[in-house]
Amino acid sequence: MRTETTIVKESAGFGVVPNLVDYEATCARFSWDAARGALDGLPGLRGLNIAYECVDRHAAGGRAEHLALRFLGRRGGGAMSPTARLPT
Repeated sequence: MRTETTIVKESAGFGVVPNLVDYEATCARFSWDAARGALDGLPGLRGLNIAYECVDRHAAGGRAEHLALRFLGRRGGGAMSPTARLPT
C-alpha cells in the first residue's frame, strides 16, 4: 500500500526566497505565450537552440557573473563557475 506524504516548509526561514513559492498560483498565471516571449530564439524565427538559451545568452548579458555551475567531486573537492566563464 502506497502512502503519500507532503512536506511543507515555511519560506520565512530561508536565506533566499525560493523561485517557486506558490505552485498553484504559478500554474494559474502560466502562459505559453509569455514563456515563448522569454526566449531569444534563432534569427528569422528559424527555431530554438536550447544550449544558447541556457548558457550563451546569460554569459553575454546581465547575469554573466552569477553562479552557473557548482561542482562537487566524488572525493570532496569542488569548483564554482560564473556563467561568463563557461565555454560557449
